[in-house]
Amino acid sequence: MGRQHLEIRAIAQKLNSYYNFQKSTDFTPQGEPILEGTLKAAIFKNEQAKLAFIAGAFIRFGSIENKQYVIRMGNSASKMQALQSLLTDLGCNPKLEIIPNIPKIARLTFSPTPKLTTYLNSYEPVRKEIALSREHYIQERLRKNRSRNNNKRELRNKK
Repeated sequence: MGRQHLEIRAIAQKLNSYYNFQKSTDFTPQGEPILEGTLKAAIFKNEQAKLAFIAGAFIRFGSIENKQYVIRMGNSASKMQALQSLLTDLGCNPKLEIIPNIPKIARLTFSPTPKLTTYLNSYEPVRKEIALSREHYIQERLRKNRSRNNNKRELRNKK
């Protein structure tokens, strides 16, 4: 559920056009430099684009905790900075916290305006469906791993 790979070149190129890329100090196992992308601020041309970006991040990475809206992402500093800037522009009083884990986790809490609340609420069924799908996926992976471990244990016990 983490990294995604796009097979459709046109979509990948369109998404890549929203970033400025530069070589990092890290390399792939094949010795190729890993590129780091920074989201271009200029892609948010109007309020609708800002709302859509915030909603997309919230649908995929967000939750509501104690009446506080929260977005968590790993290793996505430029996206979180963009979200913080957009939420500030909209008057949502965002607070960004960086948790120094591996991966580095950014936690952004905010209080949406009534307009943003209405916009986010219109996507709430989608957010819940994604969260449920993610939970089912995790539970299925855990079940398969337990089953695999039990099978290995049974094989060892038969020897």
